[in-house]
Amino acid sequence: MSELKGDATPVIIETKNNSITYRTGDHYEPLVEVVENQWYNIKVKIDLDNQKANVFIDGELKLEEAALNESTTKVNFIETFTPNSSAQGHYVDDIRVAGFLPEEPTDPEPPEEPTDPEQDPDSDQEEPSESAGGIYEAEDAEIHHAIIDNKHVGFTGTGFVDYNPNAPGGWIEWTVEVPVDGGEYTLDFRYAHGGTDKRPAEIKVNGEVVNPELAFDPTGDFAAWKHTSTKANLKAGVNTIRATGIAPSGGANIDHLRVFMEVDDTYEAEDAVFESDGVIVDNKHTGFTGTGFIDFSPNQPGSWVEWTVNVPADGEYYLDFRYGHGGTDSRPAEIKVNDQIIEEELAFDPTGGWAEWTYTTTKAELKAGENVIRATGVGSSGGANIDHLRVHNLADGGGEAPPVEVEDSNLEEVAGGLLVKKMKQLGMIDEEPAANEEEITRLEFMALVNDSFGFVYEEKFKNLQNKENIWEVSREEWYAYVLEAAKEQGYADHLVKNDSISPDQTITKKEAAQMIENITGDTISTNNGSLTWEKQENGYPIKRSRDRISRSSCCILQCDGCDVKWPF
Repeated sequence: MSELKGDATPVIIETKNNSITYRTGDHYEPLVEVVENQWYNIKVKIDLDNQKANVFIDGELKLEEAALNESTTKVNFIETFTPNSSAQGHYVDDIRVAGFLPEEPTDPEPPEEPTDPEQDPDSDQEEPSESAGGIYEAEDAEIHHAIIDNKHVGFTGTGFVDYNPNAPGGWIEWTVEVPVDGGEYTLDFRYAHGGTDKRPAEIKVNGEVVNPELAFDPTGDFAAWKHTSTKANLKAGVNTIRATGIAPSGGANIDHLRVFMEVDDTYEAEDAVFESDGVIVDNKHTGFTGTGFIDFSPNQPGSWVEWTVNVPADGEYYLDFRYGHGGTDSRPAEIKVNDQIIEEELAFDPTGGWAEWTYTTTKAELKAGENVIRATGVGSSGGANIDHLRVHNLADGGGEAPPVEVEDSNLEEVAGGLLVKKMKQLGMIDEEPAANEEEITRLEFMALVNDSFGFVYEEKFKNLQNKENIWEVSREEWYAYVLEAAKEQGYADHLVKNDSISPDQTITKKEAAQMIENITGDTISTNNGSLTWEKQENGYPIKRSRDRISRSSCCILQCDGCDVKWPF
């Protein structure tokens, strides 16, 4: 039971007959059915002038202009408790109080001489929320028919906004502030959508539609965050930006909005200022942009190249250096911005050939207007050949990152011999790799499923879990996290008998196929033989692999006699 009190008790929210109810006297108005172990966001708006209340559950209006339990002139106390010893307890996570304090009467002051107002006194615009790098978190915005959640990992800030209920009409509205009047800005929305339908949104700026249907297409998972963007002209100062879900199922989950003037400029190295005794312009290696590239010559530390770049607004920008290095040594560079060192040794590693060009990148805070960027070779052989400097602030880093070099590493080099020994004792490492014909256990297949679909168990509210086991397995077991994720997703429920799942039992092809059907909805035909490990042409099976880790290994699982392959 929760009571709001002042000089009386105007509002009582009480659990009664398996429902959350609004109580007035002996009358209990059901609002929503109670589900065990589920959290609810209950919001009560009290109108003291009219002695009425509106009640919202998880962002949805359940009771409008309801009479108060008792008349009151103020609300200054909140009490929550379990009313009798036979009732089960409940948890309260946090309480948010918002409203307006009554103004104390004051003696009128003599009128002042009129002055020109700094802003329109009739303006009802809200103050913009604080932002870092032009990022405005969705959970800090004003929302309608939406809730704040944190059950899918990977968000920025403290959470994200979920359009709830899944119906058109819900919206998120940010109040933002920009410095340049009439400039074209990019409105970049970071979002996730694990469904299969499209969930476009109407984007309004200061009440005017700038994009009637901005795409928020599926991202593959509710924890797979991507960007979608549109452009709009904003006025200097405060602007309001609203994203309204217009799809039959509402909108995608939105993490944040980033507002920025897009910059993507290339500055050729041969056009920069450089030390004439230590840097030359050359064109003998193909593949450069512009008319050539710069070569640190002679090959010794201390020579530099310097660009003057211009950006429209203060902010964080990427500095991408395109370079080629056909040697075998590392040739790092010290990077300065406006005479301040931001990178003591930015890597310019070998690219495999003097005509093989790639990027090395760092970030820097630049001021509006001109900035001076200097790269000084600090390697024993000076610096690599530099083609150009790219300055940008694109949300995705400007495109795909260069390919990652992969290598095999000895596990003892990474974790240490003592930890490896302990991992072997726990069964986390096998002394021998799995043979192709070795059968797969249920636990191993669930680990494959979780890894491929990105299923990770996350406690939404910490330290409230009172269950000691996941099915018959203790939470203290090192592999319990695999079962927790499987149980939360529900794809292995068909294997449970008498609250036991037998994780070490060999999994059959039909059992594995049923798991995939439970997740994807696809129908898979197969026989009921055992599933075994099988090395494929393009990858290796996930198995507790002796004591080596291959960062380039992928996992492909194929059922003999069925069409189940991993990954799909």
